[in-house]
Amino acid sequence: QSDMFSLPDKWAVMARSFPDVPVVLFHIGVPMMYERACELANEIPNFYLSTCGAYVPVIKMAYDIAGPEKVLFSSDAPFGDPAQEIKKIEFVVKNEIHLEMILSGNARKMMRL
Repeated sequence: QSDMFSLPDKWAVMARSFPDVPVVLFHIGVPMMYERACELANEIPNFYLSTCGAYVPVIKMAYDIAGPEKVLFSSDAPFGDPAQEIKKIEFVVKNEIHLEMILSGNARKMMRL
């Protein structure tokens, strides 16, 4: 199981209840709920996944299943090193357009910046 802040089904209820509001699940459901998190992000239009604290294979799963438009970079600072978190994403994502989406574009679009 994951910590109470990373339970995918809990946040999916909120996303479905408020379809016009973006809902971001931090840690991609790590440590134990990441597969479910990726499935839900793929199914629910306003459900997104944040990379903070996620392992490289989990980031790859989110990228492959939910798609680059549903993944948002975050570092979990001060607990995570932002440079290291960026390197994990760069290791997984080789497409420059997708990389820009994940590192900043998706967040800018979500916040209408």
